[in-house]
Amino acid sequence: SVVASLALGYVAWRVRASPPPPPPPPPRQPWERIYGTATILAVQGNQFGTISYAYGDASTGECAVVDASGHAAYLAKELKKRGLLVTALVQTHGHLDHVQALPDYLAAHALLPAPRVHPGDAAMLRTYGLPMPKWGPLRLPFVAKMVAAVLAWILGMTREAMPETVALFDGERIDVGANALEVIHVPGHTRGSVCFYDEANKIMFSGDFLMKGTVGRVDLPEGDEAAMANSLRRVATTIPDDVVVLSGHTDPTTMGAEKRLNPHLRWLNPLRVGRNGYAGIR
Repeated sequence: SVVASLALGYVAWRVRASPPPPPPPPPRQPWERIYGTATILAVQGNQFGTISYAYGDASTGECAVVDASGHAAYLAKELKKRGLLVTALVQTHGHLDHVQALPDYLAAHALLPAPRVHPGDAAMLRTYGLPMPKWGPLRLPFVAKMVAAVLAWILGMTREAMPETVALFDGERIDVGANALEVIHVPGHTRGSVCFYDEANKIMFSGDFLMKGTVGRVDLPEGDEAAMANSLRRVATTIPDDVVVLSGHTDPTTMGAEKRLNPHLRWLNPLRVGRNGYAGIR
């Protein structure tokens, strides 16, 4: 009704103007590892425990941030100590807990190029990183944005306008200094979920697609169980067992460990997907 729409608009206007609660404080030292020629720093950036990774090449000082979840100023300071400068922002997907610090990074780093995200998730950034179902009044962009603002406020996340993005595509190579990441499109958790794979240094940033002992949920809007099964099959049959998997929420693992222990991969058969959408023939 008109009254309900006006009420929703008023609430959305008020919550959009109110700042989100402060994120958890950053750690005294970021998690840091060196894999071959790649220097990796990581920090949990918000109340969802979402991890931002800095993927750097010490020989050139270039660095890409994988998933701008939060603590942009803190991570920039830690990178500066190590002689690294952020030159790119790349997103594994568009969910709000992974993108909420994009405005902070662009404000803190002069001349930083536009963030890169798969086209399947680009529209999600117009609703603050919340996938909105396409039914009823939510088909209208301004209604979807109002509802998303209220939901983001409830979740304690930012309602800042997200920047324009540049598309990245399956098979694309992203150079970061002398290192390189291959984009692997893995729809399922979202339409535009991707992994970033550094074959030379045997690391893969998997976002929420594949995590230690689990996979990303597929019951949110734009999730797809069948697509997730196909993506898991693709990654399980092409990524070597000794590759370190760096996910958006869990401790590091390896592809081999996930094939053995992850219930969504343990019995995966490359020729057939079972009734639950993930498991194949034992």
